[in-house]
Amino acid sequence: LRLAKVEGRSPRAVAEDLRIARAMEPSLAEVRRLQATPLGVVIDRPLPRTGDPESPLGNLYADALREQSQADVALNNNSLGGLRADLPDGPITFGHLYDTFPFDNRLARANVSAGLLEQALANALRRGRRGTFGISGARVRVTCDNDGLHVRLFRPDGRPMDAREPLVVVGMDSLLGGQMFAPVIPPASLHVAPDAPIVREVVEDWLRGHRRIGAAQYLAANTHRLEFDGPTEPCLTR
Repeated sequence: LRLAKVEGRSPRAVAEDLRIARAMEPSLAEVRRLQATPLGVVIDRPLPRTGDPESPLGNLYADALREQSQADVALNNNSLGGLRADLPDGPITFGHLYDTFPFDNRLARANVSAGLLEQALANALRRGRRGTFGISGARVRVTCDNDGLHVRLFRPDGRPMDAREPLVVVGMDSLLGGQMFAPVIPPASLHVAPDAPIVREVVEDWLRGHRRIGAAQYLAANTHRLEFDGPTEPCLTR
């Protein structure tokens, strides 16, 4: 319309081209069929992609990536550049899953020490990124004092990790290769194989292996994987 006004032409209404619509209909029908395909798993409550201090859906994604790849720790990018929709309750379809993550990012793998992973997570949290990443295989304790913000990693059973302990960490390629991790992960330790699986397909395979998922393990306060000891605002980057 703006171009028509500039050129002095009368604007014309946009009309549907029935020939194009008919040509696209078989493909659209196939898309609708795929969207409705059940994954064979039921979730008893909706899992939101956002949260404070963490993302319930992001933690589910992280669990799926870690268990399917047999890594020590998995990370998932959530509300910033990652998850795009909540996962509803009830029977889950491929369309539901695709809505949460419509991208074709591949699974990356990095070999780092627990200390380097602590530094990377601290970098993210200093930018005020509470709730924007999911984690599996570790619990994160965050403190803020006169020396700044500090992150300590613990095993799920509460045992502290030694900073020198080697870890296999998995996550989407854009996360492990992005600004949060690039300053601390040596480039040679990051691997994205040419045939690396797509993150969404890894999660799909994991979901298909479960008949029912109780959302309480991701929603209950006592299941949080990020713990903040006191206020962290003085240590955040403004």
